[in-house]
Amino acid sequence: MFKKLLLQGLVIISIMGILNTPAIAGSISGWGSKCCSQFTGQVDLLGVLTPDINSTIVQGTAILGTIEILCVNPGVIGVFLGNAVNQIMTASTKLKGADSAGKGKATVFLPYPLVTFEDPAFCKIAGSSVIKDSAWVRDMSVRLDWFRLNDGSIIDTKNGICSVPAGTVRNADGTAPHDVPYDCSFVP
Repeated sequence: MFKKLLLQGLVIISIMGILNTPAIAGSISGWGSKCCSQFTGQVDLLGVLTPDINSTIVQGTAILGTIEILCVNPGVIGVFLGNAVNQIMTASTKLKGADSAGKGKATVFLPYPLVTFEDPAFCKIAGSSVIKDSAWVRDMSVRLDWFRLNDGSIIDTKNGICSVPAGTVRNADGTAPHDVPYDCSFVP
């Protein structure tokens, strides 16, 4: 009798423990980015608990493959490509209640400003200046990490690649186009 009562008590305690343990099973469900004079990643999340109580951060590390800038040199007629390539940028954001779309979904945005690449040092011809807003990321790979602040544990990680859609061209003044969706996909 005592063993049976003890077993029932253990079952009840186990069930209570399971019910009181917050399950955090989330995933990065989608990702996209817009280019070109700056790029902004949009990350869609599933399994989001109340962000203001269960603090998490989404971080995106982008390896920028080819960054084009346009340079002008008064001594040489024409506009020339610069050589700002293969740079790594990281952006992160803490989830807030305003990011939540309800039902365990959330969307966050990761901005990557490109103004730092508009530097004459990246021009191939000495004495050149850079056309403002001409920095353009042509291709990149991205690692997305979603993790908890309280213990640093990772909820989900995804890797993706992006490129400028075929046929996308610069504006007539040499600036990069704005709000063009990249062709992005997750990779295993």
